[in-house]
Amino acid sequence: MKIGARLAASFAAVLALLVVVGLVVNVQMARMNDNTQFIVKNRLALQNLAREGQAGTYFTALYLYRAIAEASPQALDEDLEKVEKQAKRNGQIYQELQSMLTEHAEALSVMGKLISVRKAYNVALKPAHVLMAKHDVEGAKAALLAATPLQVQLLQAQADVINYERVEMEKSVAQSEQAYWTARMVLWSVIAAAFIVAGTLGWLLVRSVVGPMQKVVDGAKALAQGDLTYRIDVARKDEVGVLANVVNQAIGQTAGVVRDVKRATDSIASATQQVAGGNDDLSQRTQEQAASLEQTVASMEQLTVTVRQNEESAKQASSLAAAASETALQGGVEVNRVVASMQAISHSSAKVVDIIAVIEGIAFQTNILALNAAVEAARAGDQGRGFAVVAGEVRTLAQRSAAAAKEIKALIEASATHVHEGSDVVARAGGTMNDLVRAVRRVTEITNEISAASSEQATGIEQINKAVSQMDQVTQQNAALVEEASAAAQSLAQQAVGLRDAVKVFKLDDAGDSGSHHQAGRDEASRARPHSTTHRGAPKSTPGWTTF
Repeated sequence: MKIGARLAASFAAVLALLVVVGLVVNVQMARMNDNTQFIVKNRLALQNLAREGQAGTYFTALYLYRAIAEASPQALDEDLEKVEKQAKRNGQIYQELQSMLTEHAEALSVMGKLISVRKAYNVALKPAHVLMAKHDVEGAKAALLAATPLQVQLLQAQADVINYERVEMEKSVAQSEQAYWTARMVLWSVIAAAFIVAGTLGWLLVRSVVGPMQKVVDGAKALAQGDLTYRIDVARKDEVGVLANVVNQAIGQTAGVVRDVKRATDSIASATQQVAGGNDDLSQRTQEQAASLEQTVASMEQLTVTVRQNEESAKQASSLAAAASETALQGGVEVNRVVASMQAISHSSAKVVDIIAVIEGIAFQTNILALNAAVEAARAGDQGRGFAVVAGEVRTLAQRSAAAAKEIKALIEASATHVHEGSDVVARAGGTMNDLVRAVRRVTEITNEISAASSEQATGIEQINKAVSQMDQVTQQNAALVEEASAAAQSLAQQAVGLRDAVKVFKLDDAGDSGSHHQAGRDEASRARPHSTTHRGAPKSTPGWTTF
């Protein structure tokens, strides 16, 4: 068994005994406390209630007999009131007793007898109460004498309850005393057992640890002195055995490390040569990369200039499109004014047509009047001849006026038709101007988007320029690091020689040291010199870039 398990078992045993002591004492003290509380809160309270009930029975009888002996009705009524109060208190006492005496069959039997006798006694006292209320003293005396045997039975039942509680109290006190003595005996017994077990376990632990630990100390001293051939002979599986095995493993691993260090110092020299060759290749590739980055920076600068020119052209196109949009808007306004003028002319032509229609009506009526005048002049004969000539002239003028009105009406209608057609043409021109305005606005938006995209491209190219510049700086730093790595490789070779001299102070067995001479170049064959990668030239500047 391990030392930890032994210690844990020992302390667990002692703690278990202490726990047992505590549990036993706790249980016994709890039992004693429960008995005491039960005695005080139950037994003593029940006994006091039973005695109070017994005293109440005496007081009830006393008040009744005193009421019979009273001479005045007022005193009799006062005694009857006291009897009623005492009867109420007695009822409360018996209810409490009945609720508390529920332990077992004997308690229920004693209480049941008390309750039944009390009920019979109360029934027997009712006639006496009624007769006293009627001030029938003789009848009340007779009723009280008839209830006397039940009163004796009630007092006896109360005495039985008091005796039952006294006996139960004595049992509880005896149980409490027995628990006290039992707790004392168990406590001292467990304490004595704990002392014995703790002493025995301590002696066994000391005996099983000291001797093997001395062997482990000897092994640690040998390791400190550099003797890597020493081994601890402890055949145990506890912590001491584990410690001995750990020390043996430490000695063995230290010996292995020393052997590996000897082999590593021989191979470090060849490794440093490979590192130097790799650094040369890395230096050449770094220089080529720096040249490529310079070409890339030049190309990015040309691209930046081209994008800036595109951005300026887009801004100029946006300005021209905005100006064209303003001009188109003004043309649309003028077209709207022409449409309004044409509509006004059309309305005026319609009014002229209406006026001409009125003139035609007047000419027609004038013609009819002239015709009527000519007829009247013909009837008049020679007297109306002059009037006939005038009527003929008037008729001729009316016909000419009607003909002229028709011609003017035809001209006005033709003009109205042309005006209507012109209004349609102007409306279509207005729609075309609106389409032109929307197209110009769309061109403006597109040129703005092109300008924004060109700005973003310029910003992105500037960021790429910065990144390429940073890459150039990093490349220069890598070149410096390559030179430092070469110097570090030479220093590493010198330190390997010093380390090989330092591990000679350790003593190793011959079997483990035999392979240290030919192991130095084992890894040389498996390590290939890094191949130099072919350099890809930086992209040349592309003349295909042009402005939008």
